[in-house]
Amino acid sequence: MARSWRWQKCTELAYLQGGYKGSLRHEGLSLDDLVAQCKHVFGDEVIAPDCNTARTNTFFGGATPTGSKIVFLDYSDDPWNQASVQHALGPEMPYCMTTCDGCGHCGAGVPKNLTHCTDVEASYVAKWLKEAQDRLNH
Repeated sequence: MARSWRWQKCTELAYLQGGYKGSLRHEGLSLDDLVAQCKHVFGDEVIAPDCNTARTNTFFGGATPTGSKIVFLDYSDDPWNQASVQHALGPEMPYCMTTCDGCGHCGAGVPKNLTHCTDVEASYVAKWLKEAQDRLNH
């Protein structure tokens, strides 16, 4: 998960956020450091040269995502949840919100007994994999 998010940040979204006094990130963490991390992990050629978030939004649909077979998961205490969709976008693009005290970004802090959204995600993925397998077998 962390590597795929790093890939997106380095090549598509350019959400590289340095630190500053009072931030959650160390104030010594600069944008140059983050770009150097990207280059170290993925090589010089994969870094988005213009950090063109608009191009990525156009390709993927921005505020109205395009595609299919996407499960949108949100968490009540995630500061990024307002940047997500807020409802299902169709039968192949379901949405699920986990609400609890401390349910943070990417599900950090979610108690193990709160499995509703991960169960929803697993059921859709299993269904879609079965559909794909059925297509291959016919």
